[in-house]
Amino acid sequence: MNPPDDLWRIGFDDDQPNVVLGPVEVSAQTCWHCGRPVEASRMACPSCGARLVSEADVVREDRGDGPVDVASSISTMLYVYIGLLCLSVAVGWMNGFGLIEKGPPGPETDGRQLMIMLILEAVGACVVFAGIAWSSRPPALSPISLGRKVLVWLAAIPLLAALMAMNFAYMHVLKTGLGLPDATIEMAQRPEMFFGVLLAYCIQPAIVEEFFFRYLALGHLKTIVGTSGAVLVSGVMFGLAHIGNPLAIPYLIVLGLVLGIIRVAGRSMLIPIVLHFAHNAIVVWLEPLI
Repeated sequence: MNPPDDLWRIGFDDDQPNVVLGPVEVSAQTCWHCGRPVEASRMACPSCGARLVSEADVVREDRGDGPVDVASSISTMLYVYIGLLCLSVAVGWMNGFGLIEKGPPGPETDGRQLMIMLILEAVGACVVFAGIAWSSRPPALSPISLGRKVLVWLAAIPLLAALMAMNFAYMHVLKTGLGLPDATIEMAQRPEMFFGVLLAYCIQPAIVEEFFFRYLALGHLKTIVGTSGAVLVSGVMFGLAHIGNPLAIPYLIVLGLVLGIIRVAGRSMLIPIVLHFAHNAIVVWLEPLI
């Protein structure tokens, strides 16, 4: 009699090296998001990236390492996002939301403004990393080859050039069409404030914003709306989070989408962090010269 059409286990011993002992039971489950079959040992669906409850999740829950349900992590992400929106409104109020001419610049005024910015940025960093520590870890992206990572790094260079061209063109249209005041950060031209400006406008946003939007938000949203949907939603969230500079939101949504695509394509947080840092540094120090 021929064996049935499933997997069979072959036994090996000295006397009978090829004895059929019986069928192998393959443990499987169905992905709640896309409906495709998935091995029970997997923590995420290889097709859509949705997070799956596995034995490892149960162990984590028993140890008290954090919630295993996606809803809890999404709730934490939303609370952190509301906090970032409030901080953005505070920064926007301090800068007149980019719609009014500020008073005459001076060392004392610039120094006070920079100190407030650093305090608000520190609060934002605490909120974001507390949210990351409180929520469960997002499912990891599938690995890629070293060659593909190199290609993504190389692609980031022309992408940055295209983004800066779009940024300068967009801001020029706003300034000339609406008669808006110059958005140049005057304190960036003061040598004694160089490191403070670098920290407040380049380093902190590149690290903190990327870990929230491209790690926490994108990672957990991927389990609900898939990878493409997560890139789109997190990109829109990124733009709206800069409500303190409302007219820049359309461009910043595009920037958020590009950073999300880079994050997914390169399977790395370092690439969007470096790209974000370079983007902000060019805006702060080179835009006034163009």
